[in-house]
Amino acid sequence: MNHMSAAPEQRERQTNSAGVRDSLVILALTAGLRVPFVSRPYFADGPAHLLAIEHGTFLIEPPGYWLFNHAAALFPNPAMGISVLNILFSSLGAVVFYAVAKRLMALGRARGATALYGTVFYAWFSAEVHSTYASQLLFPVLTFYCLVRSLKGQERWLYAAAIAFAVGAGMRPSDGLFLLPMIIYFVYRYVRSRRAIGPALLATILCVAWFVPTCVGLARSQGVHNTLHYIANIVSVVSVIRGMNSGSEANVVRLLLPLLVAFGLVLGGMRRRWDGVDRLLALWIIPGFLFFLLSYVSDAPYLDYFSAAVVLLCARGVSLQRLAAAALLNATVFLFLPPICTAGLARPAVMPVKVINHYVLQYTLSETRRQRLHRLSEDQASCY
Repeated sequence: MNHMSAAPEQRERQTNSAGVRDSLVILALTAGLRVPFVSRPYFADGPAHLLAIEHGTFLIEPPGYWLFNHAAALFPNPAMGISVLNILFSSLGAVVFYAVAKRLMALGRARGATALYGTVFYAWFSAEVHSTYASQLLFPVLTFYCLVRSLKGQERWLYAAAIAFAVGAGMRPSDGLFLLPMIIYFVYRYVRSRRAIGPALLATILCVAWFVPTCVGLARSQGVHNTLHYIANIVSVVSVIRGMNSGSEANVVRLLLPLLVAFGLVLGGMRRRWDGVDRLLALWIIPGFLFFLLSYVSDAPYLDYFSAAVVLLCARGVSLQRLAAAALLNATVFLFLPPICTAGLARPAVMPVKVINHYVLQYTLSETRRQRLHRLSEDQASCY
């Protein structure tokens, strides 16, 4: 009897040991593939973040990113601080993703899904540049992991989810808003109202802690009217709600093309019978996806916040071979594909190639080294 009862305990210990080993390998591999390729500050708001830290304002244009810039300011060199943060976010995000994937699918498939998540080309790029996007490779999936763990009645995981959500929202406030529908649905579906009060209060307090100084700082530096005008403009400048035009059409392409390159090989995994987990993953994806589709998306790294959900949703219904092929494709795009020279191309081919350059190949290792591409509308060069 004692021998028989000890066997399951021994197997559990072996499983836990293997999980720790896998997690350490994933952490080391992901970080090891990020560190050599860190860029100088150039992309998007990267230089503005460094100036805000240097001047002690810790805010750029709305939503300001007060928490992110304060975190980077903890380091003696802010540029190095942002790089360290983004590598940590990316690497720890892969570890947490693996912990989630193991709970939702077989071990081999979980490893394949993690390989894909760790190599998504635009997410890899976001870990190498000096912007806030990479934070969303960790905090949304960490929030989801904590929620899933809380299903076994362990209330402390709800508090952990509240902390993960509040910190992630502080890093990128808009992405925090996008995650709220999934969290609200989870609480409504799986949590007794009395158990949700404490975590909700904790999340509210932590969000207020970064939201209030952000509002005060933006009001002082830019004025309330200018801040509200900026927010209203940025969410409507190319919105299809205002009608189809070249700007809104380009916005749709900016959203869909990187997603098709990153996940086109595994999207078929969504064609299956969905369960409660799939519905949660869909609610994680849909709010931000619709906002980007109908309103505004600037760069592919915006998609970091729901990339984990896309991989999980697809991986549950696709073969390991497909996952491995998608991971290899993404790694190839990031590591080896430079922008395509358009000199000598037939005129009908020039614009499609430039679209690929600006909406896909701009987010590659080659571009972090040479920074040849800016906006497609400003592209007059015949070759890069």
